[in-house]
Parts: sequence; structure tokens; C-alpha cells
Amino acid sequence: MLEIIKIDRFVNANLIMNKHDDKKDTIFLIFPGGNYESLNNYEMNPVSLLLFDNGYDTAILKYTTKIANKDKILNECDATLNYLSRYYKNIILIGFGSGGHLAGIIGTANIYKTIKAMVLGYPVVSLLQFPQKETINNFLKNDISFSQKELYSVEKRIDEDTIPTFVFAYQNDKDINLNHTLLLVKELQNNKINHDYQIYKGKNKKNNYDYLKDVLSFIKKLGL
Repeated sequence: MLEIIKIDRFVNANLIMNKHDDKKDTIFLIFPGGNYESLNNYEMNPVSLLLFDNGYDTAILKYTTKIANKDKILNECDATLNYLSRYYKNIILIGFGSGGHLAGIIGTANIYKTIKAMVLGYPVVSLLQFPQKETINNFLKNDISFSQKELYSVEKRIDEDTIPTFVFAYQNDKDINLNHTLLLVKELQNNKINHDYQIYKGKNKKNNYDYLKDVLSFIKKLGL
């Protein structure tokens, strides 16, 4: 069943939910990328449908972009997780590019016990190294200070309490430096976090969903 949900009257974000008729305990919350300027279509409905076909409920978070600052976006995420946590015991975050950055920020906040794992696809990880200028400018807006870039660099937020994480990227991705993924994997290893990662050959991430078999293998090993 497909359903569009307005989270609450205080935020602009919408959830596009795809739910099975029988009640599920687990849902994938999808964060599409787009440099916080737009949302990539190929990281929304196709991902949702494939996960749904594998037995999972899904929700696409259409968070505000372009005109929004980080506080507004994070408030939308908070409202979304408050809503989903009422109905699901297990939430798996899955984000792509800048959406992977957002999922990484939420997944390392250690606020919601219902978040059990995160999947980050070719994520923007660091706002300090290998800079993605559009992502930084659109997310931080008028406060592009060192302290803010450090606070919202995912690799700086990894600690021993970080949830299980699956990371993947493409070897020749021209949009997002592969070093973002390698930096994150290093921090996950240093903190002995339950994780796995894959670096796929080639550069074509658009309409390429081969990674899902590895994602689902990791998630199922967690019992989710």
C-alpha cells in the first residue's frame, strides 16, 4: 500500500510510505541525495520498490532542499523518526551521496533506539577533507566555520556506540571522491564497529542496484 504522509504541521517534509498488508517490525528509511539542492529520482522509488519486493516496508523522506538550512532538515528528520518509531521496532537508514551524509549524521546521533543499522551508499562523509563544496554550502549555509564542518563530519562522530553499518561506493565515481568511503571505513574499523563495505568497479551509480544483494545480506545477518 502506497501512502503519502505529511509528518506534522510544523515541517514541510513528506514521507512516501510503501507498506505491506501484514504488519512489519522493520522499515527502511530512504534518504535520496542531490547535494541538498534537489533529490535524485533514481535513489527514491526504484530503491523503495526493490526493498519492498524483498519483504520490507519502506519510507522515502522527501526532506526540504535548496532553501533549507541544516536545522530545518534535521528537524524534519527528527519528526520523521518520532513518527516511525511509534509503528516500527526496527528502522534501517539508507542514504545516497549527500543523503548518505544526512543518514550518517542521524545514525551517529545515538538518540533513537529504534535505529538498528545504517546503509551509506557513496556517501559524502567529511566536510573537512575531500570537500564537496555544493554539499557543504547547501547544508551549512551561512555558518561554514571549522567547528560546524567538524561537528557534521560523519567520520568525527563514529565511536564505540555506532550502530552496524554497511558502506558502498564506486571505484571511478566522478561525483564523490572515493576517499570519503575509505575514511569512514577506517573509522569503523578503528572503533571495532560491526560493519561491511564494498567498492564496486566502474562509475555508473545511476539506475544501478546491484548493491542491494550485498545490503540485504548484511541486514539479514543482523536478524532484521
